[in-house]
This record gives sequence, C-alpha cells and structure tokens, in this order.
Amino acid sequence: EAQYHRSFRIKKQEQNMDNSPTRDQAASSVDSKDENWEKLTSKRLTDKTVGILGGLGPEATVHFLSRILARTVDLYHASIDQQHIPIIIQHNPTVPNRNDAIDGVGTNCGPHLRDMTSSLVKSGAVDFIVLACNTAHAFQSYIEEGCEKKVPFVSMIDVTCNEVA
Repeated sequence: EAQYHRSFRIKKQEQNMDNSPTRDQAASSVDSKDENWEKLTSKRLTDKTVGILGGLGPEATVHFLSRILARTVDLYHASIDQQHIPIIIQHNPTVPNRNDAIDGVGTNCGPHLRDMTSSLVKSGAVDFIVLACNTAHAFQSYIEEGCEKKVPFVSMIDVTCNEVA
C-alpha cells in the first residue's frame, strides 16, 4: 500500500494530473491483482459511487468511512467536497448477530445482508458494493446473490489476500 501511495504521488507530480485520476493514470501507477480493478477504474474515480453495507458494528462503519475520506485526501489530494468519492451507506444495526450465526446459535444474518445489498443494487445508484465488517464476510455468498451480477462486490478479505500473495 505504501509503495502504491509513493508511486501514485510521483506519477501525479510528473504528469501534473488533476485530483481525480483516470483509469489509465491510476492503472499505470499500480500493479493490481484485483480482478475488479478494471471495472472500478473505468471512469474517473470520483464518478463511481461506493455502496457500503454497514451497521454491523456501527462504529466499524464510521471508522471505515473515515478511512475512505482520509485516503481520498492522501491519494487524490481532495481539498474540497466535490473531489471526494460519492458513497451511499446502507446502515442497518438490526442485522442478527453475525458471531452467533457463525457459531450456529443465532439467526442466519445472510438473508439480511442479501436484502441490504439488493436494495443498494436496485436503487441503481451504486457502481460496486463493499462491506465494512470483516466477520460478516463469512456471508459473502448472500451478498453476491444480492448483487444480482449487476454490480461487483469487492471483498476486503479477497483484496487483502491478493495484495499479500
């Protein structure tokens, strides 16, 4: 990640880019193994709207959002509101306890995650979906089902594994 940041900043300075790199500019500064990279960077990054599944740990959602905002400033030098990434958060703290579901002693939260995802997808307002809770990735198949093959689900678990591989 640090190498990406340094490389991107150097490229940006060399090319005197604006605050929102195009797909080609971003791709030239990072060797990403993420299969969704092409889809996610096909337009200017600020033209993409992120759909976040949140509320599974409300503070985790707030922390995740604050990290996105900080990284947008760090990577793209966003200095005004209009330079930040559009985000829609489906914040639902009433989803059954994911730890209990995994342990087999609670209600399966997968259908709730599928429905949350589906509502974001059906809104037509998001270009991809992310999940702010590590543990809830155990229900990834439900989330992918909710995506209805219309928008990609970008798993932080998969992205992390690809980066360390």
